[in-house]
Amino acid sequence: MIDYNLSQISFEDGLVQVPLLTPSLRQESAVTNTSVCIPAYSEMLVPIKIPKSLHLTGQQIHVERLPSFQFQRFAVAKSLSQCRGNIAVCQVLNINPFPVVLTKGTRVAKVENINSISSITPFNTTNRAVDHSVSG
Repeated sequence: MIDYNLSQISFEDGLVQVPLLTPSLRQESAVTNTSVCIPAYSEMLVPIKIPKSLHLTGQQIHVERLPSFQFQRFAVAKSLSQCRGNIAVCQVLNINPFPVVLTKGTRVAKVENINSISSITPFNTTNRAVDHSVSG
């Protein structure tokens, strides 16, 4: 069954579900640069390869999850990264009680130029009031 709302195909009454990738999303997708094994309930910075067609070498990029892949086998954190020679990093969380292997070429994230972000508010820890009192 093809479900265009969820962008996925199901086989065997939902036993196997495969996400659909639109051509535009495929062009904006970053893939793992090397094979990595992420231990159970752990997160890791994973090197990703940015498509050369996006012309983002030497620029800051916005990395975020692929909509149909989030929480399938792993989760990807939204982040900003520096693209060096079409290589960047993204933070991947293994949400399973067993190790997950991401083979080289696995689609993990969507990338965009930093100009796609309308505003960023820096988090400043020095302005926060910290209560060092001990209650008895």
